[in-house]
Amino acid sequence: MKKTLYCFLIISCFYAKSYAQKDIIQLTESKITPIIDGVLTENEWKDAKEITMEGITGRKVSVLLKYDAQNLFVAFRNLTGSNKIRLNPELLIHTEIANLNWNENCYWFHASYSNCSAIGEYYVWEDCT
Repeated sequence: MKKTLYCFLIISCFYAKSYAQKDIIQLTESKITPIIDGVLTENEWKDAKEITMEGITGRKVSVLLKYDAQNLFVAFRNLTGSNKIRLNPELLIHTEIANLNWNENCYWFHASYSNCSAIGEYYVWEDCT
């Protein structure tokens, strides 16, 4: 039986000015686990859901999402522009669509000079690597 994951996502990319996009998406469990090596191969990500964001600067960033039996995988395309300025992504995931208040069903992830995450809170900088 296929498992389905519904997520309410708020995806942000920051550089000087910020922009965000909200989406409700449905993910189906993947049988293809990507190798975490910084290379996004077509075969590893062909069954991922893709969201494209266009910010105030006009740059389009693609966000790829998928999950297997144990992990949620998120990948970003086009974070570094031709001017070599890199956007810093943030991902807020809410797994309970009926109640959009912040609670234990909310996950915050930030990637920049360090990777940070929190459950039930955002902008919490204690759990960074």
